[in-house]
Amino acid sequence: MRCSRRGFTLIELLVVIAIIAILAAILFPVFARARENARKASCQSNLKQIATAASMYVQDWDERMLERTLWVANATTHPWAPYIKNAQVWRCPSRPPGTWSYSYPCDQHNKALSQFEWPSDYLITFDSTVTGHHHSRSGCTCSDGPWAGVTRMNPVHSDGVNCAFLDGHVKWMKPAAAYKERHWDYNAP
Repeated sequence: MRCSRRGFTLIELLVVIAIIAILAAILFPVFARARENARKASCQSNLKQIATAASMYVQDWDERMLERTLWVANATTHPWAPYIKNAQVWRCPSRPPGTWSYSYPCDQHNKALSQFEWPSDYLITFDSTVTGHHHSRSGCTCSDGPWAGVTRMNPVHSDGVNCAFLDGHVKWMKPAAAYKERHWDYNAP
């Protein structure tokens, strides 16, 4: 007795491979977008922890904001470091390892917390890059020392930046929206 087993023809095999390739082409961008959304959420969590650390720092230091000369690109010597136990909090997951990911508007330095009339509108830290030179929104120039250029926003999450506000909330914004005066001027409505 002879068993007749019919195998796949070349055409059938090519059709199956083509279908798999089409499905992969459709799904890979979806997976990449989902991965970036996860990174964005992780970055927002990091900023929330940094904003909480800033709040604890302000409470411990007579309700005064951080001096701009104390903002350093070193997770172990930063004044907020005692309030943040994991050094990875300082790095956005969408950035290469070894880079400093967040900046502090230098014109809020050493201000009393009571001077901020609209804490829910005022930026405390945000996605940034330390390359290049840029002025803060309200005119303070961070052009010398290790903080040179730190107020340059870097839209790394879907052409936007994650921003932490003085009241502790974090949200994603387009850079044009984040640069509005009310987010930088601590007395602006």
